[in-house]
Parts: sequence; structure tokens; C-alpha cells
Amino acid sequence: MDQRALAKLFPRETLESYVRNETRESGRPLGRSRAIVIKNAELTNANGSVIVKLGETLCMCSSRMELVEPTAKKADEGLVELSVEICAVSRERHRHGRSGDRVDRACFVRDFLSRVLFDCDGDACDGGEECIIDKRKLSITKGMSCWKLVCECFVVSDDAGECDACLAAICACLRTTEVPLASVSARGETKLIGGEEEVEKGGKRVKAGRLEINREFKPVCVTTGAFNLYDDDDNDDDGVVGKKRKKDDGGEKKNNKQEREEEEEDDDDDEYQHSPKQIAIVDPDYEEMKLCDALVHVIVDQNGDVLGLEKCQGSSAVDETILAKAIQAAKLRHASVWKRIDQLDIENNDEEDAME
Repeated sequence: MDQRALAKLFPRETLESYVRNETRESGRPLGRSRAIVIKNAELTNANGSVIVKLGETLCMCSSRMELVEPTAKKADEGLVELSVEICAVSRERHRHGRSGDRVDRACFVRDFLSRVLFDCDGDACDGGEECIIDKRKLSITKGMSCWKLVCECFVVSDDAGECDACLAAICACLRTTEVPLASVSARGETKLIGGEEEVEKGGKRVKAGRLEINREFKPVCVTTGAFNLYDDDDNDDDGVVGKKRKKDDGGEKKNNKQEREEEEEDDDDDEYQHSPKQIAIVDPDYEEMKLCDALVHVIVDQNGDVLGLEKCQGSSAVDETILAKAIQAAKLRHASVWKRIDQLDIENNDEEDAME
């Protein structure tokens, strides 16, 4: 039988055969992440934009700056809004299937990344290592006007790892974001202005240029799957584990009470099984992700400290070995991801210098 047909008929058994050999159908080792590519998207209507390609997963992130009023509770801070959308065209099954799973995954990614990147108080940002932006720097006039940073992530090709790709895209996008020119009147009113437009008498210009963010904060996310292996040859001293005991009625007729007791014993024997052996599949693609018994997202910073750890799929418990491998995989990916983001940042700065 053709290998592809066999994989469609018996997907879990096919993946298990590769996992036992510590590899995948693509030939990529179980502990290796996919290559990542980060480029400018150059969207004309956005203040910043990038495209991130992680394997076959493609994510586009754009940012824009809006003039709004601050909240009464935090009058001296700006606002940040993050949205994540996994597009219906990102995968064939999304186009014809239910949208609920796709929307739920997008909401999970948004909430998880928001907590790690933006949910910190101003005092926590003073040290420079707690979050990516100090919201107080988005304030223009206390209690009257501020910038609202809107980040939008669109997963246009979904081959899993959307959380990993979105985090890299947001970090790179914020480094390309430009704050537009604005002015504050003597009455405290704020508006966007053109480069040659004069500021009204008694007013002042709002500092424009590259968005001020914490450039020392460098998080990276890695998704790791836990795949359960069950060994059929596991035996104990009394016989095969998980197999029902043979009934020996000796040809004698049993009453209903005896039959019920034996059935209860058989059920107890079925419940007594060895715990499966868990194998870590680092950065699984979509087909591998569907077959994993659990899925874990791990975010680490430039110091190797764990900023976030979330289980997002499966009912199976995740043992400490899988978590340790997931954290180690995130640390290994950190250098390659931020090498590309820093290189993109240098290229953008060179282009700005050349234009001047």
C-alpha cells in the first residue's frame, strides 16, 4: 500500500512508527524546531508590519497608532490592544469546517501573549526586563490624550506553531513601528498633523519617530507536543497487564450474582495499566499536533527565565521530562529567532539613515 494512503488510514500508528525511531516523516529530528524567516511586510496603511514564516505557517503582524482618551483609572498611561485571527483560508479544513476551534485557538494565543507582553504595571517596567512596553510612554497629556497601540496578527497559512510565529511577529513589528506626527493645542486637544503643517499658536509638537519599547526584553515561544507510547509487551509477574483474565467456569453453571462479580473483577483489571511513556515532539506541524496527547507552550526571555507556560490541548497529564525538554527547546530557539529580528532592525535603521 502507498505510504501516503497508509498514513491517512492509520495516522497515529504511522506517527508512532516514526517517533519510536526518534524522527518524523519529514526527516526532522523530534527535538529540532522548524526554520523561521522574518521580513518587512511594508503595508502602506500601517505604522509597522512584518511577515513571519515558520515552516509552512505564515503570520503577518501589523501595528497602528491611534489618538484616544486614556481611561479614568490610568490617566497617565496609553492603551494597548492585541488581536489574533486564524484566517479561514489558512487551511483547507478551516474553509469547510466549523469556525469554533479556529476562533478558540486564536483567542487562546491572544490572551496568552497579552499576559506575557503587555500585562504589567508601570513600576514593573522600570527595571526594563518585565514587559515589552511601558504604557506610560504612550501618554501625551495626562487624563486627556494618549496613543493606543493596536497590534493585529493574521495567520494566513496554518501549519501549527501559530503562538510561536505570532510572538516573533509582534516583537519584530514593534521594532518597526513609527509614531506619527501629532500636535497638542493650548487647550489640550491632540490631532495628527502632516510633516510641514504648522503647530497652532501656544501648542506643541508630539515627539514622533520610532516607537519607544524595551529593546532588552527578548521573549521566544516554542510549542512542544507530548505523544504517549503504549508498549504492548509490558508484562507483570502475574500475566499480561490490561488483558482480561480468562474465565474458568469449569463447565459449571453460574448464577447472576457470580457473573456480576466476575464482570466487576474484569473491569478492575482493565483499569490497571502501566502509565504510557511520553515522547516530546518539539514544534510539531499541524498533522503531528492533531495526534499529540497534550500540547504545551513555553516562553523564555533573554536570560533563559520562563515567562509563561500553558497547556492548551489534550487531557493527558504532562510529565516533568516533557516540560524540561520544552523549556530547553525554547532556550535553543532563542538565539536563531532574535538573530533574525536584530538583523531586520539593523536593515531598517540603515534604510532610514540612507533616506536622511
